[in-house]
Amino acid sequence: MWCNATATESRNILRLSIDSLPHVVAQRGRTLCSPLQRWVSSWRSAGEHKVRLYGGGVRRTFITGGSETTPGQHCIFIAFTHYVVRSTHRLVMNILITGGTGFLGRHLGSALLRQGHTVRLLGRNFAAAGPLLALGAQPVVADLADERAVLAACIGMDAVCHVGALSAPWGRRAAFESANVRGTAHVLAGCRRAGVSRLVHVSSPAVVFTGGDHRDTTEAAPFPRRFTSTYAETKKRAEDLVHAAPDVPAVILRPKAIFGPGDTALIPRLLAAARAGRLPQIGNGRNLVDLTYVENVVHAMVLSLHAPAAVGKTYFITNDEHVPLWEVIRTLLGHLGLPTRLRQVPVPVAMAAAAAMEARAAVTGQEPLLTRYSVAILARTQTYDISAAKRDLGYQPLVSVAEGVARTLRELRIES
Repeated sequence: MWCNATATESRNILRLSIDSLPHVVAQRGRTLCSPLQRWVSSWRSAGEHKVRLYGGGVRRTFITGGSETTPGQHCIFIAFTHYVVRSTHRLVMNILITGGTGFLGRHLGSALLRQGHTVRLLGRNFAAAGPLLALGAQPVVADLADERAVLAACIGMDAVCHVGALSAPWGRRAAFESANVRGTAHVLAGCRRAGVSRLVHVSSPAVVFTGGDHRDTTEAAPFPRRFTSTYAETKKRAEDLVHAAPDVPAVILRPKAIFGPGDTALIPRLLAAARAGRLPQIGNGRNLVDLTYVENVVHAMVLSLHAPAAVGKTYFITNDEHVPLWEVIRTLLGHLGLPTRLRQVPVPVAMAAAAAMEARAAVTGQEPLLTRYSVAILARTQTYDISAAKRDLGYQPLVSVAEGVARTLRELRIES
């Protein structure tokens, strides 16, 4: 919060008017809830001054007038206004979620709607978004490649959460370019035109993955000279676009291995391979990884909408638990009645097989059963240091890996 008071200062206390809070909210086209209305009424006596508030999507200047208040009243109001403006539950925002019909987008939309925000979902297939539409989410049926549609979707938004992307171990380069690079360029153009106060861009730790072991990797890790997949390369280029747009206040998050109810990629792919008898243990099975429960990613994104110290920065997001990947996989398999005794395949052998499958897929156009990127993801240690997110965002995981796995299993049992 920043303030320039024209009333007399006392002991360097910033003179803030209690009247400025309803003015701020009124400018957003909203009203204060009843408890806050009563609180404001009980403190009515304002000195003329100028207030600029940062947070909750508010970035405007307001003038109010009246008689001066006492230093003690100002102290209370400074603290209270800071709390109200920074709280994600107090000021309603208009928020666009690209990829709003996908796994993470739906969870984020649900959380934001519960907090009272106005949510607009951009996506191509709304078959799974019925519950969100019933709660009032606004649908925008569009592809990220459609610049005009993306620009229109951003109009009237206070913030944009750019979740949409093509995330797959294999695919046509043109498809990755269109979704991850040009799509991000379109989102940035929309944010710029709409004057949004915050862009939260979802990237991936894949952008720094070398194919080898990564232990307690920080955001200072360099990009590899050769990327492990087209997905990783195009997500890195998307990050470059965000960094090259200083006029758009943005935060980049790199959540690792998102899982949870509604997951359509990570766990379902593993289970499908296991059911088909095509899931070997690659490597010695002792590699540690960071997983991230979907609600924890949502929590980090909500915090990123308001954290003033986060603008222009990049953060790894995980559950902050380094877990043995193959133990987690066997836990899932065992609880679902699938075989847990898996054939062990050495990494070099798996890499050679994956290379051959990729060569064949390049000719047939069909996705290979295994890629070299997937081999590395399943065999290497990948842990990340989230100290920066804790410091700047105030992020702490809300749901443990064990609880997240239990919740995921409950849904999988229902589906099966």
